Amino acid sequence: MFANDRVARRGAKRHPMFTSGFIVACGARQKRTLCFVRDLALDGAQIELTGDAIPPQSFILEIGGEPHAHHAWVVWRDGRHLGVSFREPAIADLTDAPELSIPI
Repeated sequence: MFANDRVARRGAKRHPMFTSGFIVACGARQKRTLCFVRDLALDGAQIELTGDAIPPQSFILEIGGEPHAHHAWVVWRDGRHLGVSFREPAIADLTDAPELSIPI
């Protein structure tokens, strides 16, 4: 998929930024992995991975400075960059986060 194709599919305008965040894989253990948020919109974000981590298809995304975490679903991957869409509603506390599963 080309970058212009991704831009055409977006539902909301993205705002460029560069801030840290955490990918939180839910399950028996809540593993937190550092990432960087490259742009942000109401319905999704582009994130950059750090290290060799490969996140699951769905996870919780905590964004530095944001009061809520987001249910995120990977919609595209390009090397260390991921495009994610947000599932509503955002969650205020990870203790309220449901188990996330990948549909088959």
